[in-house]
Amino acid sequence: MRISRARRPQRPGYYSRYLTHSLRENATGLLFGGLLLGGVLLGVLLIGKLGEGTVQSLTTMLNGAVEQKVDQSYRQIFLGTFASNAGILLLLFFSGFCAIGQPIQWLVCPLKGLGYGLSAAYLLTRYGTDALLYVILVLLPGGLLSSLLVLKGASSAFQLSKWVLSRLLTNGREEEHRETGILTLKRYILRFVTLTIAAALLAALDGGIVVLLASKLAPAV
Repeated sequence: MRISRARRPQRPGYYSRYLTHSLRENATGLLFGGLLLGGVLLGVLLIGKLGEGTVQSLTTMLNGAVEQKVDQSYRQIFLGTFASNAGILLLLFFSGFCAIGQPIQWLVCPLKGLGYGLSAAYLLTRYGTDALLYVILVLLPGGLLSSLLVLKGASSAFQLSKWVLSRLLTNGREEEHRETGILTLKRYILRFVTLTIAAALLAALDGGIVVLLASKLAPAV
């Protein structure tokens, strides 16, 4: 007969302490995520506040972008998407080595969200349900995955930037922390190499989605 071991009762407040610890550990990522979502919301709200001239410029720009993407080859879409995401990652990568690079890292996320919010809100406002499937199946998948890359890159760059600042403030006197610093830099570089590979895979996926679906789902512009 198998005797099951009695489980130890959880200490009072265990789950609340675990939640608090998790939030503290992921605070930077959550803040960047909030900034990105704030940018999306701002983009949506701005559509109703834009002047006629700005709306006309946005119409020309987005209509041209939709038409251009529909007419492009898979290779062109892949290179365009990869260059866009890789450029942002490169900016974040170098900002991490700057002790005062935090403003760049804080600005990238809301600006990224602002672009997506404006694009989606404009297409849905102007074309209604004709643009709904295009936004959900073409614009949204690439936007979500691209945002995850940017969030991870911004969080990593912010952490390294803080580390560089702390080293400057202490004049690098902690000799025992040198090995830790080297390991930190190696992990940082490896993380961005991984993000760049992920950006290439995202570009390949985005190209496939556009080639298969964009011409069928794009609103008549």
